[in-house]
Amino acid sequence: MTKRLKNETFWKLIELKIGGNRLIELPCSIGKLSNLQVIDLSCTKLKLLPNTFEKLQNLNSIDYSNNALDYFPASILKLTNLTELYLQHNHITELPDEISALKKLCIFNISYNRIKK
Repeated sequence: MTKRLKNETFWKLIELKIGGNRLIELPCSIGKLSNLQVIDLSCTKLKLLPNTFEKLQNLNSIDYSNNALDYFPASILKLTNLTELYLQHNHITELPDEISALKKLCIFNISYNRIKK
């Protein structure tokens, strides 16, 4: 995937669906996809998002369901244009107070996690 993201053709993407693969990490160059509005990372092996993920300010939908996330990804908190966030079927135990910064969020699925607080 890293080789493909080096191709400038991908910089114009508005939707990226890579769910159901055995990805263990995303390249830092993902942050260069500034037009990206929708990303599907469901059913992968991703546990972490690169720091550059927070640069995806046009994202309005993230599907990060059915993974092995132990905590809520901090970089998502900086994506203030999000309207849909799917984190169901992970291992998240608590939600950060800063989640209130996601003021445009209309759909938030956090079912089937381990939320205690």
